[in-house]
Amino acid sequence: MVVRNIGAKVIGFGQLVVLPGDIQELPPGYNEKHPVVQFYLEKKFIEAVSSIHATVPATSTGTTVTEPSAIIETAAENTAAVVETPKKVKSVNSMTLDELRAYAIELGISIDIKDTKAVLKQKITEKQQTE
Repeated sequence: MVVRNIGAKVIGFGQLVVLPGDIQELPPGYNEKHPVVQFYLEKKFIEAVSSIHATVPATSTGTTVTEPSAIIETAAENTAAVVETPKKVKSVNSMTLDELRAYAIELGISIDIKDTKAVLKQKITEKQQTE
């Protein structure tokens, strides 16, 4: 099953992490009947798409993109806009579980969907101390 993360937060399926806007093929066993998939579908965090090269309505001009190269260019445009925007970094202690996951991924830390807030805080703190 191929899905697009239409939510604003990072979501996971086993070892697979799907960032907002990403389209990914789910690992074996994750189908429409899987409880995690059903939950994300019901909450409108994901939508099923026909293929990894599905249409992405994400350009600044409002046009849709279907070619893989155009999808990459659009993502680069959107990323450039985000990179130019300065962001405040919250204290690790005040972050939610989803924010900790996203921050850990941003730092290049390997995470597991089963990681608790305490485990993620520890991993982030250890990574920050080594830099």
